[in-house]
Amino acid sequence: MTDGSFYIVQLVPELSPNRVKLGWARNPALRLRQHKTSPPTARLVRSWPCRKSEESRVISALTRRGCQAISTEVFDATNLTTLLASADALLGECAVAKDERLLTVRDVAQRARVSEKTVRRWLREGKLHGRMLGGTKIGYRVLESDLQRFLLGPERREDQA
Repeated sequence: MTDGSFYIVQLVPELSPNRVKLGWARNPALRLRQHKTSPPTARLVRSWPCRKSEESRVISALTRRGCQAISTEVFDATNLTTLLASADALLGECAVAKDERLLTVRDVAQRARVSEKTVRRWLREGKLHGRMLGGTKIGYRVLESDLQRFLLGPERREDQA
């Protein structure tokens, strides 16, 4: 169950449209009003259901590529549209929003008791459903339910034969 939202706020959209604050709040609209004491023209770009415990992992995943850190939660994004697309891919329909973990290739390999190379092959071949986030720097992510389906399904049994 989510207890709030992950949000992206443009701090000074008229001067620096790609300067954003990323974070988590129980109520992003209220949080935005709190931000407006320093940048009065700040605007909430988008928010997604998210658990507080996921905030730092989501920030790290979204800012590994195409973002320069200004402070802990403030970044200059190379391209705001790309950042939003990455956030949608990560948060829009996945683990954080469904209260389900998003697994790395290493996590999957450990649970399936195979090498990371094998997991990447399954992903490339489409045997295991996952998505590439932010290119090779962030890598593949797999929903926990997709891994469970794969481990119990015929694709896995064929691979072991």
